[in-house]
Amino acid sequence: MAAALNCSLLPNPFTPDEFLPPDVAHQFQTATYVLVGTMGAYVWISLSNVVDDYKFVTTTKVSIGTVAYFLSRISTFGYIFGTTLFQTYPLKRCHFALQFAQTLFVVANPVTSLLFFLRAWAIFDRDPYFVCFFFCAWLSVLGAAITVPIGVKGGNIGPTDFCVEVSAAKYIGGANVTTTTFHDTFIFLAISWRLFKHSHLDPGIKKNFRAFVTGKYLPQFSRAVLQDGQLYYLITITSNLLTLIMFYATSLEESTMFPVPNLMVANVMACHVFRKTKLGLQRRVVTTSEIKTRDTSSVIFMNTRNLNLASRVKIEHPD
Repeated sequence: MAAALNCSLLPNPFTPDEFLPPDVAHQFQTATYVLVGTMGAYVWISLSNVVDDYKFVTTTKVSIGTVAYFLSRISTFGYIFGTTLFQTYPLKRCHFALQFAQTLFVVANPVTSLLFFLRAWAIFDRDPYFVCFFFCAWLSVLGAAITVPIGVKGGNIGPTDFCVEVSAAKYIGGANVTTTTFHDTFIFLAISWRLFKHSHLDPGIKKNFRAFVTGKYLPQFSRAVLQDGQLYYLITITSNLLTLIMFYATSLEESTMFPVPNLMVANVMACHVFRKTKLGLQRRVVTTSEIKTRDTSSVIFMNTRNLNLASRVKIEHPD
């Protein structure tokens, strides 16, 4: 009778929360819900774009951008799936499983940023110094991503086969969020500057600021490129800053769950903008280094070897 009573007081080996302190167990459950929700959202978004992806494959030529697009989609899905599996399934070899999932991050995050880099490359194709600087900024994103598998360690929860992230070096959050933010900020500002430089706006701070915020006074093509860049940048920069704050301000269990939805947001936005461009929903990414000005219109000659777009468009100036 005493033996049976003692056995009933032992933690249930099939319930990993029993081997965690109450506050840690609550944080672990919260992280699990966030990861599962992120996984579900990404699958839903991917399925919603199946038709566009099919058009993408059947109507466009294979290019660096096409390969980067699908590689970013596949690696991001693999990273989200691997991290969710690590958090929810009894894998036994926890450290190996975590390393494998984080290795996918090394692919997913830089390739997602590569889509934004290719956008800038198409616009600054005649400016090798700008392109070189963009590429160096992208290399910093790649270098920061490589530190992730090195700086994390996974382990088992008590005697169970369930897994938990045991430690994460503090430099991981700072390095990855900082380099990605710098990369996106520099490219966004550079593209905006190039568009404004050739948009023939009247001098005046108020008018130029209004054009930057709303796209008013800009030609149609400039407004489309600017607004897509604003959409991508504002959403990703907000997500990056939230991830950075949570990484340093919360516990290990809570801080390590934010990079997953953060990458999902960045990938969804980058792929959305890239897909619009490739499918012709936004029909021109303009190489403004090749503008020939006329009194009433600008003829844009585009070098689009990376994005595989139309070769020439005629844009009327706004009133």
